[in-house]
Amino acid sequence: MTIKELQLRNFGKFSGAHFTFSDGINVICGANEAGKTTMYQGIGALLFGMDKQRGRGARNDAYTTYQPWTNKTWYEGSLKFETGGKIFCLGRSFYHYEKSVHLFCETDGEELSVEKGDLEMLLGGTDAGLYFNTAAVGQLKMKPQDMIYDYLQNYIAGVQENGKYATDVVKALELLENQKKALEKEKKKQSEEILRQITMLEAGMELVEKEILECEKGLEQLKLDRKKLEDQKIPKGKSGFWARILSWFRLLFFRARVQKEKQQKREALLKTDEKIKFFQELLGEKECQIEEFLIEKEALYVKLHEQSKAGDIRALELAMERIRELSALRKEEILAQLLDKTSKVLSQITKGKYQKLLFGGDGAPTVWDGQRTVKMFQLSTGCVDQVYLSLRIGLQELFFEEESMPLLFDDAFVHMDDERLTEILKCFREMNRQILIFTCHKREFYIMEKLGIAHKKILL
Repeated sequence: MTIKELQLRNFGKFSGAHFTFSDGINVICGANEAGKTTMYQGIGALLFGMDKQRGRGARNDAYTTYQPWTNKTWYEGSLKFETGGKIFCLGRSFYHYEKSVHLFCETDGEELSVEKGDLEMLLGGTDAGLYFNTAAVGQLKMKPQDMIYDYLQNYIAGVQENGKYATDVVKALELLENQKKALEKEKKKQSEEILRQITMLEAGMELVEKEILECEKGLEQLKLDRKKLEDQKIPKGKSGFWARILSWFRLLFFRARVQKEKQQKREALLKTDEKIKFFQELLGEKECQIEEFLIEKEALYVKLHEQSKAGDIRALELAMERIRELSALRKEEILAQLLDKTSKVLSQITKGKYQKLLFGGDGAPTVWDGQRTVKMFQLSTGCVDQVYLSLRIGLQELFFEEESMPLLFDDAFVHMDDERLTEILKCFREMNRQILIFTCHKREFYIMEKLGIAHKKILL
């Protein structure tokens, strides 16, 4: 990719500013407050957008820092770049109430869609995080942020034989982890609901069992009452002549009363039998209800057991394990490629003083001087910047083998002496890519003119 033109129509201190760049090395020189960093940030904002933060974060965010000095509602710019043999024009309006973005292919006359991923495709999948950790170096920010190791992990696990991305591993693992947490949360919720239903069933069973006990007591009492009724005797005639005479006179005078007592006994027995039958039926219903409760409770425990198996969660865990296994298989090979690329650059710009870049057991970079391993804190600030510059270039060559991004440096060489800077510029001369150096010094001009390095000079 090559940046052809930058227009900052109203961005920071610039209004109606237009800049053109060449394919090779471009040196943008200006005094402090001339707008070098504004140009540097403007390119990144046009490529990847810029959002206004909320709350306290909005006081010092990039959106506020580079708001136009006049007419803050007119906040826009455009970038013309070449990639894949075609010229594209990218324009953005940053005003947070009227944000817009347009992407147009001048070569084909085709309107493209940033929302549908056309810009991401043109940039080879590069996002702002990868861009500012490899291609773009801000003031005193030569060291890549720790997030670059996530991108490296992605590359290690996702790269295939043809050297292209196949999977965004960090995002994939994050997605699977979120799915796992969501499933665990849902299963916990379902399990709690099942346990709640079981608790309600048990409470219902306890109530029905009490009712059964009351029924059994009532039924037993009715049976006792019936037995008492049956044991009640209606007076009968006795044997003997005078007894039969008395009984005859009794039946003669108390016949109606005796008949009434018999009828009352029969009715009492009938009512008691009906009550006994009612209680027996009620008891049967309660026992059936208990049986239904037990069946439903057993079904809920089976469902709870199935929930505990969590087969779908295990499937997600296996997928995550597989991704990590693939990552581990490629790790050594890809790291060897990165260290080889980085070490070549480091050896060149340090004139062979440091021959190799290594990663320690804790993942921190170290350098090899041919005799011993030297840790970063043992190096000078200028040499540390050389190491991280080499790492950035190595990462660039690793990530962007087909379509490299331009390298941008915003006053990034302030810790470099002339000898170190000379070797860096020699290294840049051999690179087949566009380089934009923003600087407040003119020594880059002097060194490149002395070495005969072709470059474009832009004075602010």
